[in-house]
Amino acid sequence: MSTVIPSLKARWRTRLTVYRQVFGLLLQYPAVSLSLIAVSIVAALASVLQIGLVIPILQSAQSGASSLSHLPLLGYFGQLAAHMDAVGKIRFVAVALIIITLIQGVFTYASQLLSMLLQIRVDRSLRSQVFRQLLDVELRFIHREQIGNLFTILNSYTSTTGTLIATVAGAFLSLFTVLMYAAALLIVSWQLTLLALALLFLVFMVIRKRFSAQISQAGSEVNQAVVRLNSIGMESLSAIKLIHLFARERRSQEQFEQALRHYQDQMYRRGKLVSLMSPLFTTLVAVVLSLLLIASTLVLPQQVGDWMGLMLLLLIIMYRLMSPAAALNNVRAQVASLYPAMRSMLYFLQRQDKTYLQSGSINFSDLNEGVALENVTFRYGAGEASVLQAVSFDIPKGWMTAVVGPSGAGKTTLVDLLARLYDPQEGQIRVDGVDLRELELDSWRSRIAVVSQETFIFNDTVATNLRFAKEEATEEELQRAARLANAHEFIMELPQGYDTLLGDRGVRLSGGEQQRIAIARAILADPQLLILDEATSNLDSETERDIQEAIERVSRERTVLAIAHRLSTIRRADKIVVLYAGQVVEQGTHEALMRQRGRYWRLVQMQSLEGVRAVEG
Repeated sequence: MSTVIPSLKARWRTRLTVYRQVFGLLLQYPAVSLSLIAVSIVAALASVLQIGLVIPILQSAQSGASSLSHLPLLGYFGQLAAHMDAVGKIRFVAVALIIITLIQGVFTYASQLLSMLLQIRVDRSLRSQVFRQLLDVELRFIHREQIGNLFTILNSYTSTTGTLIATVAGAFLSLFTVLMYAAALLIVSWQLTLLALALLFLVFMVIRKRFSAQISQAGSEVNQAVVRLNSIGMESLSAIKLIHLFARERRSQEQFEQALRHYQDQMYRRGKLVSLMSPLFTTLVAVVLSLLLIASTLVLPQQVGDWMGLMLLLLIIMYRLMSPAAALNNVRAQVASLYPAMRSMLYFLQRQDKTYLQSGSINFSDLNEGVALENVTFRYGAGEASVLQAVSFDIPKGWMTAVVGPSGAGKTTLVDLLARLYDPQEGQIRVDGVDLRELELDSWRSRIAVVSQETFIFNDTVATNLRFAKEEATEEELQRAARLANAHEFIMELPQGYDTLLGDRGVRLSGGEQQRIAIARAILADPQLLILDEATSNLDSETERDIQEAIERVSRERTVLAIAHRLSTIRRADKIVVLYAGQVVEQGTHEALMRQRGRYWRLVQMQSLEGVRAVEG
């Protein structure tokens, strides 16, 4: 007994949490929700009034049923038709039925529209919130999460939550209809009403205890299956070239088919459980109706006229009650199956392990002195080794500062810190003497440009890809930037020139052409700080030379930070910083560092013969 009570309390707390969250979303739209309640009440009332139309017909069929006219609410139409003949009563009922049914239809339609409106607004709001968080959260959170899971939250769970809200909103009509019919039953016989409610509650409890946990579990398994399916699909599309190169099409297809079958199996299992609710509930309610009919012979007065009239009226009310009661039970099953997705989505929005970069308040427009790193230490996670350790060096205005070092030295991390994709755990990055964290984030990022070896090209036109840096750029500005980047000539050779669609990730362009588009995009931004993150790596010598010429043109009278693995690209840098194991080990010009015969000298010796010749001149 001691374990049963806490278990019951826990279950009730869970249910209260579910409905508190659901109604919390509904209350975000009070006007729509209140309108929905109002039209649902009118539609439910019209449904009950239809039952009252039976009384004039019963009056015509048997004189003893005239006492039914004295029933509150239900007897209203009987009173109106009391002095009519049989034909008049039939005509009266026909006209009233048309009017009431029309009213019911209009307000039922209105309730459905309002439910759909709530679904659309909740879906849109949640998608917007999730996407906003994905844009604002620190990159380390994105990198440690499964992309398929994030995509499922954004695309699937938000939609499922909207469906759940629409399901609950649509249940208002069924709820008020059940309440109205319960009131009608009370009017006819309060004893039978209490008995009916007790039996219906028993039916609800039996079904809930038997199926609620199974439906909820099935909903959770569907969520896990859709995450797996989305992850495989997204990874396969991202790696489609690699799949072809290694002839892994069959394996990828089998992997996707397996995930798809598992997802369909879980959907079918959930669907079976949810679909069972309506026929099962209807069958059990029919049993309850039969028991009530038998009980009515014991409870209702058995004077022939009144007894038969009340029996018929009672039977009609109970029959009409079955549909909305079954709908309510089905809503409960739908909520149990859909809630796991809503819970996962709300959990994502409320997770405390998401860290955000807080924007400063100082507007940045122009670089006057330069950028300085002071004892910067950074690690990607608590307990992990430092990627950068007490790094200090300056990037003077108008200088080209190069950072070199072996793979894993922390060069790209340095770029991420300067772009303020992350904040260092220790030390500071100062811009004209001001801590980077005190600058407005948008104003800083809009005045820098990064060209990396991993260029991203949108599935759009050349012009749109370039205007990503400056939306209002004119055609003349686009062409000027493209010429500086050695890109104008090949762009004009494309089928539609600047209006040519480039395909997903720029599939129609070579690696060198993509790099030149990226450089042109950076030029268009007119940055105060241009960051080149190994922008010429993995290119052939001729293409590298073209891009190097473009970089040299762009770098004139501009502050540049060049991250380089191939040392031939940074020989003319004003200052070279050598990173090793996350620390600055050397600084100076190319000539000075070569004379020291230290790390930089050894890096040069390790380059290819072509690279050495390019560096040595």
